[in-house]
Amino acid sequence: MIPFVTVGFGWAGGSMTTARLLEILTLLRERAEPIVEVMLHPGRSDAETLRKYGHWGYRWERDLELLLDPALPEALDRRGIEVTSFRDVASSLADKPSAGGGAPGKERQRDSSK
Repeated sequence: MIPFVTVGFGWAGGSMTTARLLEILTLLRERAEPIVEVMLHPGRSDAETLRKYGHWGYRWERDLELLLDPALPEALDRRGIEVTSFRDVASSLADKPSAGGGAPGKERQRDSSK
């Protein structure tokens, strides 16, 4: 199994900003972390969601805004970070030999929309 790093949990609730995410990913890139999972919960709240979960204080819209930031794809590309899915990571790892089969060459960020 290839180890990976998860980021975002400490900023759950819509507190992660584009600048903070890029700062964290840059640091992880410098540490040569091969796979990085970014945990966000994008969405839109409605009356029912607020009734059930409003006490959480979660701001789903802010996570959605972060992921839709038009500057994000280019910023990730400049850092050599590939947005992908768990399915794609698993598929690429299945093609590698298990004995010391290193991680993919680029960092991978989970894209939960796939």
